[in-house]
Amino acid sequence: MLLSALGQTSPVAVASVTSTAFKADAASTSQWSGDAAEPRGRSFATMLLGAVAFQMSLFYLVNQPDEDMRRYSWQVIGSTISIFCAVLTFDALQLVLDQFLLPSPISATADLLVGLAVSSFLFCTMQGIVWMGTHSEPEDLGASLNVSVLDQGVRLKVPRRVLNAKTFGAISAQIAGFAAIRVFGKLQYQIYGDFGIWLLVVPLLCAATFVVLMMASLKFRQRVVNMDETMD
Repeated sequence: MLLSALGQTSPVAVASVTSTAFKADAASTSQWSGDAAEPRGRSFATMLLGAVAFQMSLFYLVNQPDEDMRRYSWQVIGSTISIFCAVLTFDALQLVLDQFLLPSPISATADLLVGLAVSSFLFCTMQGIVWMGTHSEPEDLGASLNVSVLDQGVRLKVPRRVLNAKTFGAISAQIAGFAAIRVFGKLQYQIYGDFGIWLLVVPLLCAATFVVLMMASLKFRQRVVNMDETMD
C-alpha cells in the first residue's frame, strides 16, 4: 500500500520524504549514541584514573620508611599475584577438561564425581609439589638465598626450601582450594534441588573431608621424613 502511494506521487516528493526520514533517523541515532557513550566514557575514564592511582599507591607503600609497612606491603602484593595466577591456572585446566576431555552432555552426578576426582588429584599434586620444593639433599641443607632489603645493606639468609614452599606451595594450595570450592558448591546446589534442607549437611561434610585429608597428609609427611632419618 505504501509502495502504491509512493508510485502515485512525483519523484521530487518521494526524494523529499526519503531525505527527511533519513535525517530524522540519523538524528535519533546520534542522540542515542551520545547518551549511551557519555556514561560509558565516564566509566572508562574513572577506571583508568583509578588504575593509575592504585599503581602509584603501590609505589608509595613499598617505599615506606617503616620496615613493617614495606614487609606487609610486599606480602600482600605477593599473595594477590599468587591468587590471580591460581585462578587463571584453574580456569585453564577446567576449560580444557570441559572442552576436550569430558563429553558434552554430562549428567549432574557424573559432573560431581569428575569434580571430586579433580579436586583429589589437585590435592595430591599439591602435596607432591610441596615435598619436591622442600626436599633437600644433606649437602644442600645449608644453601640459602641472599635477599637485600632496599638500600639499607641488610642481608637476609632465607633457605631455598622455605622460598619454594611459600611460592609453589601457596599457588598449588590455592588451585586445590578452588577445585574443592567448585565441587562442594555443586554438591550443595544438587542437594538443595533434590533434598531441600539437607544442604546444611554439606558444610559439615566439607569440614570432615578436609580434617581427614589433613590428618592423612600429616601422617604421610611424617613417614616420608622418617624414611631417610634426616629432617628436611
